[in-house]
Amino acid sequence: MLTAIHDIDPAARFCGELPVMKDGHVVAQGKPRAVLTPELLAAVYGVDAGILDHGGVRGPAPVAVRAGPSG
Repeated sequence: MLTAIHDIDPAARFCGELPVMKDGHVVAQGKPRAVLTPELLAAVYGVDAGILDHGGVRGPAPVAVRAGPSG
């Protein structure tokens, strides 16, 4: 199944594999736990973010710490 989700939180929780795109190009693809990193979120979305990983939650939960230079 293929779906387009523009909200990172449900994408991280419900997708088995997650492609991350910037400017129409895939910059990372894989399991949400492997793909969603603070470095990737800063490079793609311009935010300083942390990743909360709760044992009972299926995927990581990106949390914006503060807006980056472009946001």
